[in-house]
Amino acid sequence: MSTPAWIARWAAGDPQLSALFVAPPYNPMSVVAKRPVGAWQALSVAELDEWRAFLESHGATEATIAAMHALGEARALTVVTGQQAGFAMGPLYVIYKALTAIHFARRVEQESGRPCVPIFWVASDDHDIDEVAELHWADDSGRLRKDRAESAASALAPAYEATISDGEVARVIHAMAADLPEESRALFADGILAASAAPTTFESQFVRHFLDLFGELGIVPIVPRLGFLRARASGLVEQEIARPRASSVALAGENARLRDAFGFETIHRTGDELNFFMECGERGTTRRCKLSWEGASIVMQDPIDGTRVMTPEELLTILRDDTGRFSPNAAMRPLVQDLSLPTVAYIGGPAECAYHAQIAPLYDAFGLTRPAIIPRASGVLLEKQAVRSLAKLGVDPSAAAAASRDQLEAMLRGDTEGALPELSPMLESALRTWAQRLGEEATDPQVSQGLSKTRENILFAAKKLEERAATARARREGTRESHARRVVDSMFPGGEPQERTVNAHFALSKLGGAAALESISAALVYDSPHTQPIAL
Repeated sequence: MSTPAWIARWAAGDPQLSALFVAPPYNPMSVVAKRPVGAWQALSVAELDEWRAFLESHGATEATIAAMHALGEARALTVVTGQQAGFAMGPLYVIYKALTAIHFARRVEQESGRPCVPIFWVASDDHDIDEVAELHWADDSGRLRKDRAESAASALAPAYEATISDGEVARVIHAMAADLPEESRALFADGILAASAAPTTFESQFVRHFLDLFGELGIVPIVPRLGFLRARASGLVEQEIARPRASSVALAGENARLRDAFGFETIHRTGDELNFFMECGERGTTRRCKLSWEGASIVMQDPIDGTRVMTPEELLTILRDDTGRFSPNAAMRPLVQDLSLPTVAYIGGPAECAYHAQIAPLYDAFGLTRPAIIPRASGVLLEKQAVRSLAKLGVDPSAAAAASRDQLEAMLRGDTEGALPELSPMLESALRTWAQRLGEEATDPQVSQGLSKTRENILFAAKKLEERAATARARREGTRESHARRVVDSMFPGGEPQERTVNAHFALSKLGGAAALESISAALVYDSPHTQPIAL
């Protein structure tokens, strides 16, 4: 998968792009000094207890609990990454994000001498159920298969409340397992069933699955609906209300500047939005309602109860009565993370890295420390057949992994061969030259007749030989095309990069589940934005 051009330039030290961030990529230690001991309010016993109860209810290991408790120390640090609560772990890059966070947390801890905990922020307050329900996988032929885990939840229900419909877990297992090797099917089914204890919400199944996979590696999942996180974020909500339009106007300006200077757009804002949602309705009918400014008033858009207009004072009263009703949008989520946790680095994909460039002014406005931004590691799993095909085609796996789909197809085609040489004209010319050199003897009837007969036989044999050569080339080119197709379909199923499409649990089930994480981690290169081949 080719790296976005701006990410590659930034990683290579482009000064203009580097100026958008507080630290060079892959160097979180430069932020550690900005997080001195005592600058962050360590988690209280009550906060740790709430988090621990959540983790234990989802099957957390002792290693996970011990890592979480390190955040009761004022000297602790965190490296954060995250993703929506996708069914069966979502796409493969979720694995690469988590492994990158683990890698850099260990590096910070080793170099700083301070405890550093990798955190996975499960964005389960997100209401894009269509996205978290999607399932993509490749069958034996490399064809991309698609399905979704159906939910009866409303369109604006957060993932922590959206339950997966009865019968969906069994149906999805049956549909996906059919495209796995027989020896992998039990592991696949057991993983989904273990994560799907009733009531099965998208949040609960993701967290159980995550803990089962990473339970011994010390990375701790957290969900933003926890009461202590909502309480800690309430100060940001108050400031957002107290500074009408300031955040969204700043975001709109940065979006335009980044688009003009670097050609990419991030979070779109008109300037009227508040960057928090208010959750409305009772348990089971919760929906996230947008808030925006209209003059000096605040408008809440509720798809069930309709539009409600209120004063800032009325909204503040709601906030103070129940901090749990407010959740951040994509622009404000990083600030909530970095207020609530002692973050020195955030691990993100290209879009998230761009978001952090855009929201830089908000950190100054809200008085928060910006983290180092690190592009997540990128990989492509190469099964044995794909590895053999690359070898037969003479293509280096590292070059193939770093290529776009078009580049890969051109690479696999190789140099275009010219047309096969024609043998018949060459032989006929040789016979004509020989006859001319004979002189008068060539006119002898016996010689002339023999020459004519020989010419017929030679040209007939030459034609047959040319046909055999053409058949041999077609067979070779067909074999090459078959190998090329296998590689392309494996690396770009359905035309999209493997890590963005193929379901993580489906892919890992082929490799033995959690046992494969060590091999995958060893194959990834954490200080590079380029996709690495992971030969299986």
